[in-house]
Amino acid sequence: MGFTIRTPKNDDYLSIEKLYTQKKGQFIDEREKSNFRRYLNLNSRLIKVAVNKTELLGYVIGYQNNERKARVFSIYVKPLHRKKRIGSDLLHSYENVLLNDQLNLEYLSVRLPEKYFSSIGFFEKSGFNLITKINIYKKNDMDFPFMINPNVIIRQATIDDIQELREIEDNSFSRYWRFSSEDFIYCILSERNSFFVASIDKKIVGYNYNTLSLNGTDGYYVRIATHPNYRQKQISTTLTSNAINWFRLKNVRRISLSTYADSKVHNQMYQSWGFKFSEHEIILAKEFI
Repeated sequence: MGFTIRTPKNDDYLSIEKLYTQKKGQFIDEREKSNFRRYLNLNSRLIKVAVNKTELLGYVIGYQNNERKARVFSIYVKPLHRKKRIGSDLLHSYENVLLNDQLNLEYLSVRLPEKYFSSIGFFEKSGFNLITKINIYKKNDMDFPFMINPNVIIRQATIDDIQELREIEDNSFSRYWRFSSEDFIYCILSERNSFFVASIDKKIVGYNYNTLSLNGTDGYYVRIATHPNYRQKQISTTLTSNAINWFRLKNVRRISLSTYADSKVHNQMYQSWGFKFSEHEIILAKEFI
């Protein structure tokens, strides 16, 4: 039986939601469900469905991070219709949308938790390569009894800080992981995020970026970086102490973070801060540069 790949129509959305929950599990609450539905309706351009005459067979849901990066948020094909090129055709159709719309696209990525590691081969056949394996940690309390540097000034980041932030970024992360100026602007201006900079003698020497889950109960310790010339000066612990206070004020119940699985230093640091290992994930990416 043949199938067609197309952009979803209004009567497809409930079927997409049903398949999504079959793959992921039920939504945490009505707010998460509402946000998912709103995203589908506002971003139909980044969604493709496979259909035959009687049913929706599968979908791909994309997410545009910025002009440089996009990702596969979710892809799923009904079990009875697998191994018929439906998944690869869905992925290819989504790629075409991105490449036609975004001439500066550099990476299309996917993040896979352990339970989806069986999908690695599918993405590798579609041109994706392993970027890194990461460890997920969780912290179920807001305790953080660690020394801070009293000479470090912590404040909210502003748009005027971007040039100095880019200097830290270029000296801290590989090309794939670096924030662009547009990334910094989004993170600084978003009401659901916290973006703090650390300064010594009016020079920005580090930053920390955090965000909240859609229902506000979980916090995500997303990113921290210190200028290479100022490491081993308790910049990270000072920024993290501030982050924990921010999460506490937001009544967060638990905090999650991810770090490179092969970085002994980072894993030991987060464990010493009270974060407990949760699971492995991997990131695969297809490059267009």
